Amino acid sequence: PNAAAARLEELAETVTHTEPRNAPLCHRIAQLVRCVAGQHVAVLQQACGLAERACSLAPQNSMYQTELGNQALALGDREMASQAYARALTWDEVNVAAAYGAIRCDIEAGRVEEAQKALEFQGEVLRSVGRTAQLAFLSGMLRRVQAQNNEARILFQEALKLHTETSRTNLGLDAYVALGADFVLDVAMEYVRTLPSDLTGTEVTSLAGFEDLKNALRSLLNKVPGLVNGQFLSAKISFLS
Repeated sequence: PNAAAARLEELAETVTHTEPRNAPLCHRIAQLVRCVAGQHVAVLQQACGLAERACSLAPQNSMYQTELGNQALALGDREMASQAYARALTWDEVNVAAAYGAIRCDIEAGRVEEAQKALEFQGEVLRSVGRTAQLAFLSGMLRRVQAQNNEARILFQEALKLHTETSRTNLGLDAYVALGADFVLDVAMEYVRTLPSDLTGTEVTSLAGFEDLKNALRSLLNKVPGLVNGQFLSAKISFLS
């Protein structure tokens, strides 16, 4: 991770010198790195710096502000993330990704009622086009916080299914972004939190979504084997089964 962070720092310096006004390039690099960083702080810090640069070059770009929020959330800075998502929604009030980010901040901050209302609104908005993986995931997070673990696991299972269906159609570097390693790991961590501590073996494997999660992690690690926290989660789930 430290070596990767050092190379990324060199890349950021090169971009600054050779493409000083290229906000799209800064955004693209930042987004790609975040998706495959495996939550390594040093790497994410470099990616976040590029996202901040994109925002400084184009402060009214809602997409760039959303990515900055995603970077901040990955680093655990919920306040910075909330502010970035709010700016994103100021410039584009129908930015669904920013709305999802804001809802996640509410859930993690314990603002359950606000999150519930926002999720219901997004559900109505998407009624005509169908649910998304992110909406299912956030609904699962909310159910977990409300100690409705069975419902949460079903929603996490739905999130993985929807994510897998939508990530198959991309090629090139976009495929790594669409692969959504960070999203799959988030789902895995949230799912593990719902597991009863006294269950093992067939009692665990019979739970909704368990085998789907196990397979999703195996598939992800075949494509991005350097995800240390992914390897840890996969080992933990294998041990429980």
